[in-house]
Amino acid sequence: MRLVIQRVAPGSPLIPVLAAWRHRAFFEAEGYTPDQSVALLDGFVRLAAETPDTYQVALVAELDGKAVGTCLLIDREPVTRHPDLTPFLAGLFVVEPARRRGVGAALVRAAEDQARSHGFARLYLYTDTARAFYERLGWRLLEAFDWEGDPFSLMVRERGGG
Repeated sequence: MRLVIQRVAPGSPLIPVLAAWRHRAFFEAEGYTPDQSVALLDGFVRLAAETPDTYQVALVAELDGKAVGTCLLIDREPVTRHPDLTPFLAGLFVVEPARRRGVGAALVRAAEDQARSHGFARLYLYTDTARAFYERLGWRLLEAFDWEGDPFSLMVRERGGG
């Protein structure tokens, strides 16, 4: 098993694949179209590539040469209860056959490393379903709350900066 985590490059043929995963997991229920999900990810990847010294990045996990997961490191969540917190791990997704094989943990570590390499001692995320997963990786709960009737957790990972 060879697992590689890398940045998603502008124009990558993986963008529609990753966007489709993200669409089904996060955006479909919000009323976005598949094309909008592709445009969002494509725009994010292009902007990150065009911005010197940015820490924001889209990551892809490839297992034996096949894309199996993705996540983002972003400045802020678009809808947030905590506008002063930055940066955020967002949109972690691993395809079902690759789950429980370390792919999600590797993506999280890569995002943590990216944040730390840019001087951030803390990284945040929101989750509604994966609190125990993140706790196993060293994240801790900052706040549990209801968001539009659903239970959510704001979590933090604290590590040394730069």
